[in-house]
Amino acid sequence: MAKGVIRTQVRVDGTKVTTRRTQPNESEILADNERDRNNPGHRRWSARIPEIERMRWKQQGREDLIRGEVRALEKFVASPEGRKYSTMPRGRSRSFSVGGLKK
Repeated sequence: MAKGVIRTQVRVDGTKVTTRRTQPNESEILADNERDRNNPGHRRWSARIPEIERMRWKQQGREDLIRGEVRALEKFVASPEGRKYSTMPRGRSRSFSVGGLKK
């Protein structure tokens, strides 16, 4: 899971140097997630969650999601509420299995 790419802009005016850091807003993150879902070459499980959603988790007391516990995040992203944050196409299973084969 990624918070989104932080963009850094540096501007030099004579002897003055200014730095501006920005993070994509929720609509930009959702558009990137949609692009990755529609990209047939995208194979890895991931989710990009906007900072505003993390603040909602904090208000709701969802410490498991804030800490980044894998099982909790997978369950959230599989839910209808969190599906929009997934970058995996719908219906694609994970590339590994849990457990072993019995003979």
